[in-house]
Amino acid sequence: RWLAEVGPHAVAVMVLLAIAADRRGASFYRRERMAIALGMSRYEVDDALQRLLDVGLVVMRPWRPGGCDGVWQLPPPSPRREVPRDRTVLTAADVLRSLGFQTP
Repeated sequence: RWLAEVGPHAVAVMVLLAIAADRRGASFYRRERMAIALGMSRYEVDDALQRLLDVGLVVMRPWRPGGCDGVWQLPPPSPRREVPRDRTVLTAADVLRSLGFQTP
């Protein structure tokens, strides 16, 4: 779902950050270097990074207060919530009946 939400430029930036990341998931690429590496404009990279920040797929620690470049990091994924499931076991005949088919 989030791939469509952030768009293709953001996905490309995230892949670049993942490839360039050290073992802690940190990348030290400046925005201009990302734009050159991806063949994108600086505006497209800025927009992509903001989209990734907005949905929590990257975090950034600026080099200096108020700076726009710094250390980009891919945070570890959130634990998946398990959806409670009905543990009822259905036979194939039960499923067919629930779909409106007549069983012989």
